[in-house]
Amino acid sequence: MHPVSNRSDIRSLPESSASESSYLQKISRCAKGSLSAAYSSLEAGVAGISHFSFNAHVINPMMEGLGFIAQKVRSLGLSSLLFLGVYRLDDLIIKAADRNDLNEVQFLLSHGHATSEPVKTALVGMCERILSADGSEYRDAKAIGYTDLEYATSKGHLPIVKMLIAVGADAGHYEDKTALVSALVSALDLGHREIADTLRAAGADVGRDGESALACAAKKGHLPTVEGLIAAGVDVDRDGGSALACASAYGHLSVVERLIADGADVSRDGGSALRYASSRGHLLIVERLIAAGADVNFAIDGLGWPSYGETPLESAAIEGHTEIVEKLKAAGANIGLEDASGRTALLRAVEAGRLEVAEMLVAAGADVNHIGRDGDTALTIASRNGNFDVVRALIEAGVDVNQANAGGNTALMIASSNGNLEVVRELITAIGRDEEGVTPLMRASELGHTEVVGAIIAAGGADVDCADAYGITALMRAALKGPAEIVEMLVGARADVNRADNSGSTALRMALLKGHTDIVAMLRRAEAEEEISGCVCS
Repeated sequence: MHPVSNRSDIRSLPESSASESSYLQKISRCAKGSLSAAYSSLEAGVAGISHFSFNAHVINPMMEGLGFIAQKVRSLGLSSLLFLGVYRLDDLIIKAADRNDLNEVQFLLSHGHATSEPVKTALVGMCERILSADGSEYRDAKAIGYTDLEYATSKGHLPIVKMLIAVGADAGHYEDKTALVSALVSALDLGHREIADTLRAAGADVGRDGESALACAAKKGHLPTVEGLIAAGVDVDRDGGSALACASAYGHLSVVERLIADGADVSRDGGSALRYASSRGHLLIVERLIAAGADVNFAIDGLGWPSYGETPLESAAIEGHTEIVEKLKAAGANIGLEDASGRTALLRAVEAGRLEVAEMLVAAGADVNHIGRDGDTALTIASRNGNFDVVRALIEAGVDVNQANAGGNTALMIASSNGNLEVVRELITAIGRDEEGVTPLMRASELGHTEVVGAIIAAGGADVDCADAYGITALMRAALKGPAEIVEMLVGARADVNRADNSGSTALRMALLKGHTDIVAMLRRAEAEEEISGCVCS
């Protein structure tokens, strides 16, 4: 026996035998050297040693830092007191974990299993400490519900993922909070394929999470992962066909091709995929889906649920994808098909200000006077939005400029209310007089649309003294119906306060007959005469 109290004493031990001395010298070098040096020394010098009876006092001082070679020593057949005689494997793993020595822990675990609760606790603590080195990023992730397995996956930290699996972390863990996905789906989503393979090998349930995983892989365009999941038995049509929709939405033609080749049912789910591809402008995918039999008039959302009924044609029209609009039309898209709100592709294009698409649809025969369920027409929408070019295009296409929406407001009224003067001028020019000679100014004055009257006057060019077939002017109509604000505006625009209609009645007389005392006073201040052509106002 050669009791010693520290590591340096090993070198001064009497050489009781060449083998023993050689062994101790090798171990001493291993304790201070690198992992590779330890392997080299052990393999070169101690392969033939089978038994030593060292006192524990010799071994114990060497243990700090020697854990990483313990199993190598055992693999070489050293069976005396040795490390596993003094320190159990669990002890060595715990010591390495306490030092956050991931390499040593990995080596030790390669020769055993983390089965005891103290070892699991130590390894989990080591993983937490290593991950927490990310600071606030890690804390924020934990605060919103990330597990360490999910966080390590999101950071691409394969050794930690393997460690957490080794201690029994649930590789198939799935929680739907704040849009988090399982570690498997996260790995696929982020392109960490080796981690995804590790998780699947550890038991991640593709039967449970596979459809979500397939959708994530399709969204990212990871064709090898898509192929792997399909090979593992994931149903390409499960989860509402979301994989096909995702690949179509994000423009991954190769994934779309593979899903279709593996039986993705475009007759059922191709509509949502087609709508997404149409909206995002992926012409080649649109062509592929149509060729595979996708319904060009299908109207569901991207997850396969009934939506507000937007068709692929509407989606393309909204985004202004003229080539796709043309392709869908050629494939039989119904340009008059209404969505749940009663709007057609033309109304959607107008709403989005897509002039070229609107012109294409009008040329293809779209109904320019179609009224949606909300009561709007293409013209009222364009007038509200102040889209002069679209308004002019609709007028040239023969739209009914006098058509009112559900609220009884015409395009002119709406444009005036929104201060779109350029549109107001265009509409005034288009409207002109009706069959009785009534002008927009007369109509607005009679109906009490103060904003419209103001806009028409401000736009210029309107004859405020113009009379209809009965000689009635805008001022007379306002005097009969009010309000006084419109009378004031017309008087301010130099309307003739003494003009009489065909029966000889003036605005003043009409106001008196209706009892509009405020208007009577206003007209008198404007020097309206009390008697015109034998008509006495009293």
